[in-house]
Amino acid sequence: MQDKTSVPVEPVDPFKGIEANPKHFGPEALKEAAPLFGVAVGLATRRFADR
Repeated sequence: MQDKTSVPVEPVDPFKGIEANPKHFGPEALKEAAPLFGVAVGLATRRFADR
């Protein structure tokens, strides 16, 4: 996309700003799982009244 639009593009990190216990989820595990959890993290961080 960056080549076609000349706009800088970077991968989305849904876990940015979310604290995780490193004993359960190491940085590499989160980095590997990030592309799979974008929608789930977005929905989980919504407020109840958001539509």
